[in-house]
Amino acid sequence: MTTPRWVRTPCQPIAIRNVLGYLSGCLEREDTAGKTFDIGGPDILTYQDLMRIYAEEAGLHERIIIPVPVLSPRLSSYWLHFMTPVPPSLARPLVEELKSPVVCRENEIKSLIPQKLLTCREAMRIALDRIKQNSVDTCWSDAGEVTEPEWVNCEDADYAGGIIFECGYRAVVRSSVEELWAPVQRLGGSIGWYYADSLWRLRGGMDRIAGGIGLRRGRRHPVDIQTGDTLDFWRVLDVNPPNHLSLHAEMKLPGDAVLEFRLNPLGAVESEIIELSRFLPRGLFGLIYWYSLYPLHQLIFKGMLGEIARRSGGSLVRGPERYHSVKNACRI
Repeated sequence: MTTPRWVRTPCQPIAIRNVLGYLSGCLEREDTAGKTFDIGGPDILTYQDLMRIYAEEAGLHERIIIPVPVLSPRLSSYWLHFMTPVPPSLARPLVEELKSPVVCRENEIKSLIPQKLLTCREAMRIALDRIKQNSVDTCWSDAGEVTEPEWVNCEDADYAGGIIFECGYRAVVRSSVEELWAPVQRLGGSIGWYYADSLWRLRGGMDRIAGGIGLRRGRRHPVDIQTGDTLDFWRVLDVNPPNHLSLHAEMKLPGDAVLEFRLNPLGAVESEIIELSRFLPRGLFGLIYWYSLYPLHQLIFKGMLGEIARRSGGSLVRGPERYHSVKNACRI
């Protein structure tokens, strides 16, 4: 690993549970009012030490770290962007702060609010164990407000103007809605998108080159899904198991895109699944983007529906066939 010189800057990291312990402790003690405290864990390490410890706890091969003087914080943030899920907007301020030593100047709070301070190795081990057990409630990649695009549910008449393109497919499957929902709720992350994963990876790589987030964010949990979760470069706008899933694209696009899955029961043994992609272009490049990729969208969405039906354990009764949204007052 070629790194900037700040990789050898000393720091005193502290486990989140210890931070919360100090915060709650300050609320319970009157003698902490109006004061400021430095807080830190029991270890004073360099960032190089942190990477070494993490590699050991995660079972990774030992990294050879070579600090060089030519990498600026800006270049380092771009390197982090390409090699990790962290976007440049978050990586750059973090990297710039890493140049300064972060070590406690005083330790008064230790006597005021005593608690067992976790070492870096212990904190990493607990975090990695929770990931392995799929017991992570929130993820940094899910941070941010979930805002549904206004055009998704607009009721404007046709003469109001604007173009919303859509590409939809429908299939009837000999399977229950609950059985169909199982593969739908597993989309993204390590499972992938069931069809033409190489094309999805290519799209993710292009997004990374353009400064987007790509596919590296994955998902918080392999099965559980809730509003606000990220699924690679999508964010969950709405989820209503086992009937509806709505995703909003957060990749770099000349427009705004939404992907929906709708599941409806058809009698006792059959179900309908609809996959609908809608796109609001932004300018000429938005129009070029939609028309140039439209054949690929048809191929991918049709293939996805077939794979979802297969993985549900059912069989296709009809389709996948083209589908047009009935309620789409915005569409021209």
